[in-house]
Amino acid sequence: MKHRIYLLLLLLIVEIGVISSIYYFYNAKKVLKIEDNLNKKMFAMYIEKSDGNYAELLNPNQFPKNYLLNVERSICKDIDGTKINVLIEYSKGEISIETDKSVYCSLYFDKRDPDIIINVSNIQTLSGYTKSITSSDGEASWDSLYNRLIISKVTKNGAIFNLNFVKDNNSHTNLRTIVETVGSSGEGSIVNEGVAGIRYEGKNPNNYIWFNNEMWRIIGSIPVCLTSSCGNSTTKLVKIIRNESIGGLTYDAKDELNTGIWGNNTLYKLLNGCYYGQKGTKGIDYDNNNLGMLCSNYCYGYGKKAVASCNYNNIGISDSSNDYYGSMVQNVYWNTGISSLELPALEIYTNELSNQTIKGKIGLLSVSDYGYATTYGRDNLSTYNNTNYTGSDWLYKEGNEWTIISDSITSEKVSCIISKGNIDMITANANAQVRPVIYLNSSVYVISGNGTYNNPYQIGM
Repeated sequence: MKHRIYLLLLLLIVEIGVISSIYYFYNAKKVLKIEDNLNKKMFAMYIEKSDGNYAELLNPNQFPKNYLLNVERSICKDIDGTKINVLIEYSKGEISIETDKSVYCSLYFDKRDPDIIINVSNIQTLSGYTKSITSSDGEASWDSLYNRLIISKVTKNGAIFNLNFVKDNNSHTNLRTIVETVGSSGEGSIVNEGVAGIRYEGKNPNNYIWFNNEMWRIIGSIPVCLTSSCGNSTTKLVKIIRNESIGGLTYDAKDELNTGIWGNNTLYKLLNGCYYGQKGTKGIDYDNNNLGMLCSNYCYGYGKKAVASCNYNNIGISDSSNDYYGSMVQNVYWNTGISSLELPALEIYTNELSNQTIKGKIGLLSVSDYGYATTYGRDNLSTYNNTNYTGSDWLYKEGNEWTIISDSITSEKVSCIISKGNIDMITANANAQVRPVIYLNSSVYVISGNGTYNNPYQIGM
């Protein structure tokens, strides 16, 4: 009786083992790799041709790219050549088959047509070209704000869109002409300040301009020197400022005495060699000799104690003469003459004209720019510390912001817009917000827009 019990238990264990084995084999997943085909001839591959028929790939060394596995057509057979039903999956370059047998499979791949095909002809990176878009397979338009193609409707797989760059021979109004015309018309938000140029003033004038795929604002049409010590031989160009800061940076982080003189400070070198020059962490040197400098050498948030973030991959301005926006930036001599703050904007501006730095593409606000931007621009700038001034000055940003002007030739201090709204002198190795300022080439014209926030001026050249 005892032996019979042992036998029954043994049979029960064997039965459970057989059932488990069958379950395992029928749920086992084999992964077929290219090596299996080369070494064991376990599967063959066929790809769809343009006429809809299939051709065998002989000795393939990889699964075909841009093709989809046709699971319904693909078949597997056992070693006797009998077709068997298996689950075939294809993912990330691997074929997996659920089976408990050795199988030989014929795998069929259908050509995968692209969802959209864009044919581009006469491509141009400069402005001055319109974009012609044609398609019988959908609808598309060109977004001139971000310089991109927008496809709004696709009627079939493999839809074809033809994008052609065509020289824009239409007449356009020069941007400077628009600014000066509005200024001459007596509009309240833009005022002719005589020798200081045409200036936008007030809380929120319509001076928005789309530049470098982001929002900037027009300071005005301002006289500037294009040659060294030009005196009165200035040229009026449109001067613009980035709407938002690129971060808090030190004005000068040199190891030696900080002079606070624009052109000899680390912020000048950073803006003209990295922010402008190359969208990355290594740009041209600040004298434009293409020697290459590490932006980190000039990127500091406070003296040389705090390293800031100066990666301009996304927000920098390209220095290429073939770049849509980079080609619009004019190289100028910046007014850096020193003045007392106990003066109105006009007298400060006159004093600023007494000195110009070496050439540069990127600068900062001048003290007079800030003074002229308020409707109280005839008052002394030292009094700009209440809401009467800050509430009517569109350049005020509620935070410390560097200007381009120091307080004396040998000083370690620089003029800074203080959070209260007035101008004060702070040490050159301190931290303040930076908003790049540029002069636009005289050939820049308006494509569309009216200067409002929702419809900024869009420009070409």
